[in-house]
Amino acid sequence: MTKNSRIIIDSNYYLALSNRSDSLHQEAVNLTHQIEKNQAVISDYIFSEIMTVASQKISKESAAMLGSSLLNNPLVQITTIDHSLFIESWHIFSQLKQKNISFVNCSILAMMKQLKIKKLLSFDHADFSPLQKQFNFELI
Repeated sequence: MTKNSRIIIDSNYYLALSNRSDSLHQEAVNLTHQIEKNQAVISDYIFSEIMTVASQKISKESAAMLGSSLLNNPLVQITTIDHSLFIESWHIFSQLKQKNISFVNCSILAMMKQLKIKKLLSFDHADFSPLQKQFNFELI
């Protein structure tokens, strides 16, 4: 992976990385070495998912520590889903035929399009793999 490139990172990566009992924890640890020199981009929606799930599955204290870590990390850019991104997310959501794709995942696709980011780290391969060609991105 190119040094200092931007990559959108889905909530499931951070959740697996911060939870040693997660079945994807070791895979997340291994991927960390591949992406550590890149600018990570998440949205406020992704941040919200991370905080909610970490609080429920790990602990409120762990969620707060993870949140502080993300907010204070200069290699993590948090993008706000503004009105234009929200509308683009809605267009994607309403046009895709996939039954189980979440609105948050559609917001990731909208963010990739608007910010011209071509790399996505997600463990939601079932959702994102079929969309790689249509939305022109690399799934890591």
